[in-house]
Amino acid sequence: MSQRFGNFANSFEVDGYFLTNATIAYEGKNWEAAVNFRNLFDVDYIESVINSRSDRNYTGEGFTVVGSFSIRF
Repeated sequence: MSQRFGNFANSFEVDGYFLTNATIAYEGKNWEAAVNFRNLFDVDYIESVINSRSDRNYTGEGFTVVGSFSIRF
């Protein structure tokens, strides 16, 4: 995400950021297992800005690991 304005009046800017995500997965005959890594380097970033009177910034999630397992019938 590139640097962008934080409100409709363009009175401040929010820094840009670059996130790295990764997935490790294995698929069997009728099943699949996966581990997803989000924000691999734990980058601090502003995900969104609410354009209201308070101009509040919302930070993005830190490093997150999500696992999944599925079976096909």
